[in-house]
Amino acid sequence: MLHPKWEEYVVYAKRAGVSPMLVVTNGTLLNRDKASLLVDLGVEQVLVAVDGASKETYEAMRVGANFEQVLGNIHRLIELRARAGTRKPRILVRMIVTPDTQHEVDAFTEYWQGRLSEYDEIKIGTLITWAPIRDAEPIVSQLEASEYASVRRQPQLMAPCTALWKGLLVYHNGMMSACCLRDSNTSLLSTNANTDSIADAWRCPALKKARRLHLLRRKLDIPVCRRCVALMYAAQVQQEKADPDALRAASCQPREAGGGVVGRF
Repeated sequence: MLHPKWEEYVVYAKRAGVSPMLVVTNGTLLNRDKASLLVDLGVEQVLVAVDGASKETYEAMRVGANFEQVLGNIHRLIELRARAGTRKPRILVRMIVTPDTQHEVDAFTEYWQGRLSEYDEIKIGTLITWAPIRDAEPIVSQLEASEYASVRRQPQLMAPCTALWKGLLVYHNGMMSACCLRDSNTSLLSTNANTDSIADAWRCPALKKARRLHLLRRKLDIPVCRRCVALMYAAQVQQEKADPDALRAASCQPREAGGGVVGRF
C-alpha cells in the first residue's frame, strides 16, 4: 500500500479477472478509502499482520506503528464489509509467535474470536528467521563439506517444493522468479513480463527442469535451491542445538513497520 498507484493496480488486477486475490498488509495504511476499495471490488482475502495483543508488545515488534490505529483500521474494514452485506473480503488476522509474543497468543486469539465472523480466520504463525541468509556462507560451507548430509537425512526437506507449481513472482521491472525465498535474482528464469508471456515463462525449459529434479528428490542439483532459506534454517537449527541461546537471539529481532477460525502454520 506504500506504492502511489496501489489502488490503480488492485482495480486493474481485479477487473482483469485475478481471483482469488489476497492482499497482505500490516494494517498501518489500511485507511477508509483503501478498505472501501477492497470491499467494493470484492477482493477475496485480506491478511493483516498484527504481532501482539497489547500496545507494548505490538509496538516493540512493529517499530513505528501505532497499535490503536491498526486495530481501528481492521475494525473499520469489518464494519464496511458488514454495511455492504457481503462476506468479502475474508479477513485473516495473523500473529507470528516469537519469544517476545508467545505469552500473548491466548489473549490475541480471544480478542479476535469475539470480533471476526465465522468466515474469517485467526492465524498463529511459526517464526522463520532470515538470519541464516545473512550468515549463509559459513553454513553453506559446512553443508557442502558434508555434501549436505544433514539435509539428505530429512525426507521433508528433500520433498518437492510446492512453490514451483503454485505461481510466479513478477517484479516491478518485469523480471520473474520462481521462488520468493531465495530466487530474488531470477537465477532460474531469464524471462521478463514486458516481453514474454507468463504462460511461456510457466512452461519454459529451465522451470520444467527444476520441477523434474525436485520430483526426483534431486533439488540439491539446482544451485539456487542449495541455498534455500528452509534448508539453511534447518541446518542452523541443528548446529544451534548445542547453543540454543544464539538461535533465540537471532530469531528475536524487531521488524520495522512499513510494509473466527484459529489456524497454525
